[in-house]
Order: sequence, then C-alpha cells, then structure tokens
Amino acid sequence: MDTHDRFGLTHMADAWAQGLSGGQQKLLTLAMLAISDAPLIILDEPAAGVNPSMINKLVDHVLALNAEGKTIVVVEQNLSFIERVAPRVLVIVAGEKLCEGSMAEIRDTSEVQRAYVGSMAVPVAKRTEVA
Repeated sequence: MDTHDRFGLTHMADAWAQGLSGGQQKLLTLAMLAISDAPLIILDEPAAGVNPSMINKLVDHVLALNAEGKTIVVVEQNLSFIERVAPRVLVIVAGEKLCEGSMAEIRDTSEVQRAYVGSMAVPVAKRTEVA
C-alpha cells in the first residue's frame, strides 16, 4: 500500500496542499512524517479545528506511527485526543510542570482542575467500567 492509500489521500494526489481542508492538511503532514526517517515526531495541536471523524483518523495514524517505532510528542488541548494516543501525560502550566502520569492519574487532580477550570471547579466524576 502506498502512502496516498494508507492516509486516504489518493483522490487528492494532484491537489495543492493549500486547497485541502485543515484536517486533510493534517493527514498530509502525518503522511510526510511517515515516509521520513525521523525517529521523533512533534505534533502541535493536531486535533485543533478538526471534525470528530477526521480526529478518529488522526488518532489511528498517530498510533500506527508509534507502533512503527516512532516516538511521538503531542502538544494538545483536546483531552479526548490525548487520552487515546498518549500513555503518559505531562501537564504544563505557565511553562512549569504541574503534574505527570497517565491520563487516569492526572484527570481529576485538584491541581489540574484549578489550572484548567478554575478554583470553583467541581471534580469530574470518575469513570466506571461496564462489564
């Protein structure tokens, strides 16, 4: 499978990148990174301004790139996206490390709640697994 097929870009192979939607441009970026030899990929807000179905595609491709041995650092405010792609999360506020751990570990910490929701924040209900 070639890179165009892998990233669902075959029908746009002759299009100029500036004519692609924001989500398609982000797919194109991941496709270019996939064919590079870079062992480290840094993504700055890959889910910003992207519709939910495209976010699902981006998640799949980020996970695939990681499974191929690429280390991926993601700067992102979309916590749903981060939860799906990052086994470890580092929360930075005003340039300082606030906390670090799995998303489950940091999600409901009072420090994160205060930093992102404010001092009047009500803790988020814990998820329960349905058997």
